[in-house]
Amino acid sequence: MCLCAPCSSEECQTPLLYLFMRWSKRTASAPGTTRATPPAIAGTEADIMEGSQIHEVPHTRIVDSPFQTRSNYDEPKLAELAANIVVHGVLQPVLARMVGDIIELIAGHRRVRASRIAGKETIPVIFREMSDEQAREVVIVENLQREDVHALDEAAIFAGLMADYGRTAQQLADKIGKTRAYVLRRLTLNGLCPLAQLAFREGRLSEYGAFSVARILDAALQEAATNELCAGKDVAGRNAVRQVVESYLLTLDDAPFDTKSATLLPSAGACTACPKRSGACADLFGDLSRADLCSDSACYRAKAEATWTVSCEEALAKGHEVLDEEASRKLFPYGGRYLAHESEYVDLSMVCPMDDRRRTWKAVLGRSLPPVTLAQDGQGFAHLLVREVDALSVVAPPQVAGKPKSDGIAHVATASMTAPDVASAERPEDRRAVFKAGLPVIVAAAEAAPIGVEFLRFVARGLLEASWADVRKAVARRRGLGTKAQPDAGLLEAVEKMSSSEVQGLLAEVVASRFGVPSHAGSTYGTGFLAACALYGVTLQQLESSIGETRNAVEPPTLAAPLTQGEANDMPEAPLADDEEPVAA
Repeated sequence: MCLCAPCSSEECQTPLLYLFMRWSKRTASAPGTTRATPPAIAGTEADIMEGSQIHEVPHTRIVDSPFQTRSNYDEPKLAELAANIVVHGVLQPVLARMVGDIIELIAGHRRVRASRIAGKETIPVIFREMSDEQAREVVIVENLQREDVHALDEAAIFAGLMADYGRTAQQLADKIGKTRAYVLRRLTLNGLCPLAQLAFREGRLSEYGAFSVARILDAALQEAATNELCAGKDVAGRNAVRQVVESYLLTLDDAPFDTKSATLLPSAGACTACPKRSGACADLFGDLSRADLCSDSACYRAKAEATWTVSCEEALAKGHEVLDEEASRKLFPYGGRYLAHESEYVDLSMVCPMDDRRRTWKAVLGRSLPPVTLAQDGQGFAHLLVREVDALSVVAPPQVAGKPKSDGIAHVATASMTAPDVASAERPEDRRAVFKAGLPVIVAAAEAAPIGVEFLRFVARGLLEASWADVRKAVARRRGLGTKAQPDAGLLEAVEKMSSSEVQGLLAEVVASRFGVPSHAGSTYGTGFLAACALYGVTLQQLESSIGETRNAVEPPTLAAPLTQGEANDMPEAPLADDEEPVAA
């Protein structure tokens, strides 16, 4: 509804319309008569400020409020309002205050401009005594009532009010009739980089997209996220925008530092109590999918660097070698936490593949620990490393093939295999060259040899080593192996005693178990289980029918003992798909 048209509703909550209704009731004559003409403005400030009367003020004496940030007006709509004023006049007075001898316009900037276009020399004005703070609040209220107010303009006004008058977000929300979340989200837009602001004003970035980008505190990352959102054709939806923005935030559950420490970086405190963590403020981060996302990459890097400094000091105090950044990056070329496949080092925190108890290299080496080197991966994690040749000299010295060591190390060689040669090449590059030259020879020999039991055992050992821990535990339990302390113990030893057909069955079992059990929310079976059924002619309909008959039978036949809770927990299960939700137990 046009603000210059009279409003007949007593329930109207627009403050300026309500002022106009009160004025019109005081000045209206009896029914059927015309309204009295407002008195002309007096010449002195005292006359102007007397009472709450309506005064006709010349346009030449009115100046815009310095708190009015609006600079653009819709010209067609302004012309439409001017045409209305030509016919009906300005029916709603504007609001002003006296600042010295200056008449400062507080509310009604659009009506003043339309009145001038309409050729009016004066405009009805109500004067009020107001402080700067009150005047700014009225400007804000009027601007918020506009349909075309831009979110960035609101953000600037809110920030000014809070900075100049010490208002909290809740106090400001109460003043303007909005929620605290609305105010906080608008204030966040003040942190947008220039590129994102321009894209937002030009309509290339949605309001939700701009708000999402603003939560990334690093300007360079903001620019990257803005470019991705503006260029991508598949990121128009809210969920797509959220996924893009979350990819630029940092995950705290696997941070390379102690997120609970308040002393690591005293100026920042603990991450668990930080307001820039997604789980700390639902008003700003409630739409994100995780509660452990960090929006401050600079703070994150500072904490990672502080942790690395502590690790270096401790390593040097123990006499360890510390690699610089360039040397460390060569060891971790993929940007993750794993050494290069052909690295000359082993990570003390990783599982030793030669240990049947699945212990780490550090636990296996024990007191015989060779010289240690400290390095940092691309994600900021510190790694204690030892040279592979030094580790193997402790773990697997030359010995009779297949003879187990007393320290529990399981050897790949079996009694029927030739003992492996001890590496004589000392330089890593020489060993890598030998490895590259040896693979084609191995492949050619395997292609020419018949498939025998030794080959099947070789494949079974490698498959078990590469399988998930829960797959190994489930296979060992079904075969009566393992202990409570080590659920998959004895599995590799059992392979060495199996016949060809038994190893073949084990291979099928391991592959069928991987992705074998569907997730709780899934409606089908795992890919490995389905492939095994198809290969060996196992009919799912018959299996499902037999299970149904068993459940419906009055006296069910004797079946294998049901799984205990511990056994059920050991069953391997595929991870949830991206669109699946976990089901509570």
